[in-house]
Amino acid sequence: MNVENLAQEQLQLAQQVEIPQSSQEGYQVKEEDVWLALDVQYSEEKAFVAGVLQIVGKPEYQIFVGEMETKTPYIPQYFSFREGPILLAFLEKLQQEQNIKIDLVIIDGHGVAHPRRLGIASWLGVKMNLPTIGVAKETLLSYKGELEEGSGSVLEIYWAQEVVGYALRNVTEVKPIFVSAGHQVHLETAKDIVLNLEGEYRLPDMLRFADQAARAFAKGEPKESFIIL
Repeated sequence: MNVENLAQEQLQLAQQVEIPQSSQEGYQVKEEDVWLALDVQYSEEKAFVAGVLQIVGKPEYQIFVGEMETKTPYIPQYFSFREGPILLAFLEKLQQEQNIKIDLVIIDGHGVAHPRRLGIASWLGVKMNLPTIGVAKETLLSYKGELEEGSGSVLEIYWAQEVVGYALRNVTEVKPIFVSAGHQVHLETAKDIVLNLEGEYRLPDMLRFADQAARAFAKGEPKESFIIL
């Protein structure tokens, strides 16, 4: 694949990303909204996708899994072109087969906290016209300072002097995660949502369960509770 062409396409898609100017604009949390957390595991040319669905205000989770073909090789900083079409196909299948309307997608990856402002969360948000948030285990952009050890501590992540994400410690004395708005969500809203997600580990439960489900499905060990698409 031609990296220059991918970079140009990233820049064009980045111009379509909508990040509200105020936390009072864009996506707002409402009771009984449907949230979906997504993760993918790979085995050779196969992608094993898991989506963990939760309705706001209810404790139950539903776990959906699906197997997809990968058509694009992994290229650093162009990951959205590999994983994006896979997640897009999974989401479309989920919505069509299960008749589910998704209000917010939370993705293991980046939003606009990306060298070209188009991580996988932003890519998918633009393609699906859905509010998205990126939650990553590593950062692609630098941040300054020493993050305090307490839960809820944050440091700003900058891109060209603009705050585009947060290094966020959601569990005391545990390594931070990196949160950024993907599409149609203000950064402060994204941060507050992630901080309030349930969980006692580094990754909030929704994303942790998605990771575990994708790994189990990739190993051919799906649980009876999984809904296979």
